[in-house]
Amino acid sequence: MTNPLVHSPNRLGKSSLAVILLFWLVISAIYVLRTQLNADQIPLLADTDDAMRLVQVRDLLAGQSWFDTTQTRLNPPGGTSIHWSRLIDAPIALTILAMRPLFGAGADIAATYAWPLMLLLGLLFISGATCVRLLGRDGLMPGLVLPVLSAALMVEFSPGKLDHHNAQIVLSAFVVYAAMRTLDRPRWAVAGGLAAAISLTVGTETLPIIAAAILVCGLIWVVDPARKRVPMLFGAAFGLGTIGLAIATLPIKAWTAPACDAMSLAFISAAAGAGLVLALVPAAGGTLARPWQRFGALGVAGGILLAALVLAFPQCLGGPYAELDPWLVDKWLSRVTEAKPLWVSLAELPAFTWSVALPPILATLALGVRLWHGAQNREIVGPDFGRWMILGAFLVLSILVMIYQIRGARVAAILAVPAGAAIIVAARKYYLAKSTPLSVSALVGAWLVFSGIAVALAVNSINLLVGSPPATPTVQLADTPLKPACFLPASFSALSALAPTTLMAPADLGAHILVQTPHSVIGAPYHRNQRGLIDTFQFFNGPPEAARGILNRRGITLVAMCTGLPELALGLEGRVADSVGA
Repeated sequence: MTNPLVHSPNRLGKSSLAVILLFWLVISAIYVLRTQLNADQIPLLADTDDAMRLVQVRDLLAGQSWFDTTQTRLNPPGGTSIHWSRLIDAPIALTILAMRPLFGAGADIAATYAWPLMLLLGLLFISGATCVRLLGRDGLMPGLVLPVLSAALMVEFSPGKLDHHNAQIVLSAFVVYAAMRTLDRPRWAVAGGLAAAISLTVGTETLPIIAAAILVCGLIWVVDPARKRVPMLFGAAFGLGTIGLAIATLPIKAWTAPACDAMSLAFISAAAGAGLVLALVPAAGGTLARPWQRFGALGVAGGILLAALVLAFPQCLGGPYAELDPWLVDKWLSRVTEAKPLWVSLAELPAFTWSVALPPILATLALGVRLWHGAQNREIVGPDFGRWMILGAFLVLSILVMIYQIRGARVAAILAVPAGAAIIVAARKYYLAKSTPLSVSALVGAWLVFSGIAVALAVNSINLLVGSPPATPTVQLADTPLKPACFLPASFSALSALAPTTLMAPADLGAHILVQTPHSVIGAPYHRNQRGLIDTFQFFNGPPEAARGILNRRGITLVAMCTGLPELALGLEGRVADSVGA
């Protein structure tokens, strides 16, 4: 009988690599050209997190300590601790240094173009490799085209995107790919474990994918005890990798501060504990003959670890923002669009939400039908059933995260690509076998339903045809017509000419003032800057007497404003930020 977990011979050849490279060059050229043509209307650094990342990188290049991520110009004199990892600052800084001989003072802007496009190449390579592994050569083109048709993905890889979300999408896709490869070569578990450790160190948003990887590796041993090396290698790489990266990136004082919003003793302990469970239980479980016994052993060990973590770090049960001031939770955090559940986002932004949610949901259904059909026909012993099962586990969990918070669509989108590609490949074979109007419609329809951009256009068209009233979301910066002009470099020319000082400005303008001028600011939308945020919001939305008191207390003599930002047009009941800076 054929082993159900034997890997497919399908792999990328030299011609496939050439196709991937050529496709990437074309897409990159389109992105660069579009950015250049719109440079006078759409700022390169359109998001506050991208601007703040460049500020952090510049400070690192200027001599700030590797272990010190304090932004001294945000809420001076004490500054604000930025909870981001240097693991993203470092490659951007190296890219800037590499480009200085060619671009001189413009090297940082050149790197702002190059960094997300380099990550895009990594994403396309992993997506193409995954689809070829599952579907053969026919899966390559859908594996390349579908990601660039996803609004949830491509917005994160366009020039100017320096935030860490694009890197985490690539890392998550690689963790899934590595998990599938372990079915043939267990050593791929080392690569997957290290990628999971890097992703956790970069930011805690990918915890669900890491949890899925831990579960999948454990279940591989439960299903086939002969594959105990998979969880053992993954656990060792993940646990030791996380500890090593923490040593390399965290100052000594951070090891004694159990922060819940970034790498800290809490997450180091969790990673080390999970690594020990995966490494030791299979090693010691040689006498466990039945799957339920092996599953029970992992469950008991995992339960003990979870209970120990809860006892040691109970504050983290409230999530990364548990210590945020209740006033900010009510007036700011609760209004963050990307943190809202699917059904709320669907009511407020229907076209966008359908475009990012429909492809993963359809992919999950398609994958479920494929696995059910395979089980009915006893194809469970076939060569690819195990890989589709692994993909399905990751995809289902990413869908659940997306339902809870729409930001989960970023990862769900790339995990939906192989199932979407499978439908397209099947529709193409049907079309080639029977060139009928029905087969043409099936092929075109398969492409359209898995294209997020096409779904968004369809939803908007339907709304226009049926005369549906436009959605009335809570106001966002993106909905303010004058907002892009506020972030254009030319808007800061007069401010840059003034002597450096500390000024009061709308919170969503704060990071851009830091990147475009030598000034300091009180507020920017980062949850560790609580006092600065409260003073900023109360200054622009409170009574004049309170505003004067804030200026006097802080010794501020300069106020910067831009009429395109909602803080100048809304009371506190309106939305004050579109990003948590997470």
